[in-house]
Amino acid sequence: MEISEIAQTLYPFMGSEYKKPQKFLIELLDSVSNDDEATIFGFSDDNLRRIYNGKRKLTHEYAVPVSGKFNIDKCTTFIYERLIDDAPTVLKQQLIAKGVVIPEDTDVAEIMARLLIDEITSIASQTKVKTKKAKPKLSEIEIASLRINTNGDFSFNDDVKRFFDDLPVPLDIRPEEMTYVIALFSAYADADGCEVYEHTNDLPNSRLKDFKRQRRNYYKAESIRRGVRDNFTQEEGTEHFEALKEDMYDGIEEVYEEDYDYGVERLKAVLQQSSVITLNGSILSFIPGLLQNSAKKGICHMLVNDGKIKWVTEDE
Repeated sequence: MEISEIAQTLYPFMGSEYKKPQKFLIELLDSVSNDDEATIFGFSDDNLRRIYNGKRKLTHEYAVPVSGKFNIDKCTTFIYERLIDDAPTVLKQQLIAKGVVIPEDTDVAEIMARLLIDEITSIASQTKVKTKKAKPKLSEIEIASLRINTNGDFSFNDDVKRFFDDLPVPLDIRPEEMTYVIALFSAYADADGCEVYEHTNDLPNSRLKDFKRQRRNYYKAESIRRGVRDNFTQEEGTEHFEALKEDMYDGIEEVYEEDYDYGVERLKAVLQQSSVITLNGSILSFIPGLLQNSAKKGICHMLVNDGKIKWVTEDE
């Protein structure tokens, strides 16, 4: 959920304490930080209103310093103390309808606080475009000399750089995830004899555990995709990541096309195959330590997003 959607979801439940949404937005954003003073100072009233309405994004300059000072308890308390009447129940229903994963025995105020912190973290992690120095070309890099460290650093021309950051898995399901998420829900429902699973809270515990694992896999692959996009030229980065996906499809195609009683069986077989095949179709596959099993499985979900594969076929 974006900042504007979080604020607009909360504002109607916060009573009459705030006559203007801009004032509410200031205090809401202030509540995520350990700083005693408002962390969003310097924004005009008009800009605050535009952020609340979703017509302007929260800035990277604001998000970066704040992201190192999060206080989840302070933010949770701020929201909890201002929810009125039956607001928590109604709010929870709205979040479930939006696809937000709500663990058992977790207060809805904490969920909203985590959504807010997730979004600020996401904004802070976005790489700003740098124009002073040309991005390197993958074709010019001696791949054999590259090694990705466990923290995501790599060496290039005697410089230590960040290749990618592991993206956090947001609590809410983002629009770009919906295709592979719906495919997973269909596979689960197919095996469980259900007509459809509409929300994560409909899933049995075993399915919910697997669903969370698949989302982690997806974001592992997405971390690599963004790392390639942000650190190298756009043309080469796109070319080589697309080649990686094509090579993955070639490696799983025969297993994917076999007959299965249920979509979950196809899902498990394909993901298992993705872990054992060697990907040589992209220069990225020759960077030691880059393509771990989780990322390979995540690429399969990207193929679902691209419409190349689906877990439940029409004749099942």
